[in-house]
Amino acid sequence: MADFYDLFFLLQDTGFYELVLPFILVFAITYGVLHKVNLFRKNPGINSIIAIIMGLLVVSQFQIVDRLNLFIPKVGFLLVIILMFLFLIGIFQKGDYEGFTGVAYFIAVIISILLIIWALGPSLGLSLYEIIPIELQSSGGLILGLLVLGVAVWMISAGGTTPRGKSRSAFDNLIDELGGKRNP
Repeated sequence: MADFYDLFFLLQDTGFYELVLPFILVFAITYGVLHKVNLFRKNPGINSIIAIIMGLLVVSQFQIVDRLNLFIPKVGFLLVIILMFLFLIGIFQKGDYEGFTGVAYFIAVIISILLIIWALGPSLGLSLYEIIPIELQSSGGLILGLLVLGVAVWMISAGGTTPRGKSRSAFDNLIDELGGKRNP
């Protein structure tokens, strides 16, 4: 009796994951970017031709396909984690969520960069232990503790004023940036 596992093994044996899926991915991204840029206004069919050529050229390079097959599942996993994080924020949110701004946006960008380095690490032959100097590896707990202490002091002491002239802490501003408006 055939089941879904047999279907996935059949797709794997036929090269679907190594050829077809990377081609579709590169084609879709290339076509989307060319369509957005609108470089060929008079003949938009050129976008399709260029996207097909790019997809076929990428698929012909097996090292690139291997790296894509290592990298894309990790990015998909990270996207699921981020989606669940945003879902949890949305549960406690009043009104529409407008995204991160200010310091929260900067922190999200830094975390995203670190996660991409983590996801690309094995395909580039890197590990976090090779990126982080040995001196920092041995004192990571101390550095993290000092960082948390520094952020806590900054959030309590830094801030601004409300339109009514009352002072606000950086923690209140961060809550506002995350979308949870607090009363001043």
